[in-house]
Amino acid sequence: MQIRRAFLILAVCIVAGCAHQTPPRTDPLADLLGGAKVTDSATRQITNAKAKTLALIVSTSSETQIKFREQGDSDYLENYIKKWEPASYSVMKGLFESVGPRKLIDTVLSELRPRFSKVVVVSDLAAFREQGLDVAAVVDIGMEAKGTSSVVKNAAEYTTEVVLILFDKQIQRIGVAKGRATETGERSNTGDFLRGFLLVLPDPKPEEVMGPLIVAERKSRAAAFVQLRESLDMLIPK
Repeated sequence: MQIRRAFLILAVCIVAGCAHQTPPRTDPLADLLGGAKVTDSATRQITNAKAKTLALIVSTSSETQIKFREQGDSDYLENYIKKWEPASYSVMKGLFESVGPRKLIDTVLSELRPRFSKVVVVSDLAAFREQGLDVAAVVDIGMEAKGTSSVVKNAAEYTTEVVLILFDKQIQRIGVAKGRATETGERSNTGDFLRGFLLVLPDPKPEEVMGPLIVAERKSRAAAFVQLRESLDMLIPK
């Protein structure tokens, strides 16, 4: 029974908890133009940015991925952890919240706010023009995860990508800032099977299984934002 339960925990954690494959990314400007026509232009810097206002627009592709990930996390917590591992519910919820997909948008905002006089979130480029703001930034995020499980270990590879497409008042493209990073994490399973054969020792807790993998996703995000920050510095001189 304990060996079977250990297998169940490992399999469900990998499939439902850590290996979310978000829907394919689509055109980040789809549904955001609101009748506006984008004009391509040479990449240029945004001068005197601290005296300017910025509109942040979350791409439709990003919203689709965020909602997919949020639903997957909720299903796993409510339908598996709460039912079968209730003692771990609060801990697992905290772990999942630490890599909640909307935190990516929050971090983008924290990167942009010190660079401009005001940053507001708007729905599309039409709203940006209506509000008379100076610069628009369309944020497009990607979250990829690959997971494997064996008697030896659980392993996961996380790739985080954050792209900001910047426009001026005339909807001319100013430039693109980007950060992308991949990190891997693993957790040995050998001790779990030894505990299962001994019978008297408890099965691993879900947080013990998931913890190292979630740490890897955090590292992927942190590294992606280091790159994004460097890319923004090139477009928005201090």
